[in-house]
Order: sequence, then structure tokens, then C-alpha cells
Amino acid sequence: MINVLLLASCNEKKADEKPNNKVDLTNDFSNKRMVPLIDNCKTEQTLSCLQNTISELILAEAKSKMISLKNDTLQVGILIKADGSTSIKKNESSNSLLKKVSFNVLNSLPPIEPAYTEFQKKYVSYSFSWFIIIQNDEIINRLEE
Repeated sequence: MINVLLLASCNEKKADEKPNNKVDLTNDFSNKRMVPLIDNCKTEQTLSCLQNTISELILAEAKSKMISLKNDTLQVGILIKADGSTSIKKNESSNSLLKKVSFNVLNSLPPIEPAYTEFQKKYVSYSFSWFIIIQNDEIINRLEE
């Protein structure tokens, strides 16, 4: 009888469970800089590295779907919340295929640690946007800091 109760309770979703795309607020982040941190940028923690990494993820996904990008522009904007979750603020392009690929990539970004403000001693939300210009399947406007 106890086994049956345990199995039944394992299959039920608890009301306080968060969706998989949310980061637990109790997560201990290591980032202590005002720029959000993505794994690829641990040695070069700059906004340009973060933006270039996301831009490359979008281009790689387009290439994996065999989408040819000859002369395309995409405007991307994201919000990285204090809990580490992300949301899309802008995803605009005249190329509907590029827009769809970008939407999918932005909705499945790898973990990003939020920005930290030393003044307030806490993690804060951080919003930013940029343009990605692609010619002949290459990003031509990589950002530099």
C-alpha cells in the first residue's frame, strides 16, 4: 500500500514546481560583475562577448537548418532577469525564416547568470538589444569592446 502511494505522488506535479526554463531563485551565481555571464565568456566577460555568442548561436542554428542568409539583418533584444531567466524583447527581421530561427534560439538559450551590482549587493535584471548583419552566411558586424 505504501508503494502505491509513493508511485502516485511521484506522478503528480506539485503546484510550486517551476517550468524548466525558469531558474530557481535560490541559485548561487558566481558572477559578480555588472555584465550578465554566459559560459562561453568566462575569460572575456564583456557585453560584446555575450552578444556575439548569442549571434553565433543564431547563425549556427540557421546553418544547421540549411537556411542561406545572403544579405539579412536581425534586431535582437533580450531581458536577463535577476533570477537568471530570460525573455525576448525584440526579434525583428524582414526574413521570416531568420526571425523564426532567432525566436527558437532565444527561447532555448544556455544558462546566463544575471548582472550583479556591487552598489546594491544583489543581482539585477539587464536588458539590451543589438543588430546582427549577415552577408553570405557570415556575421559582418561582430561587436568589439
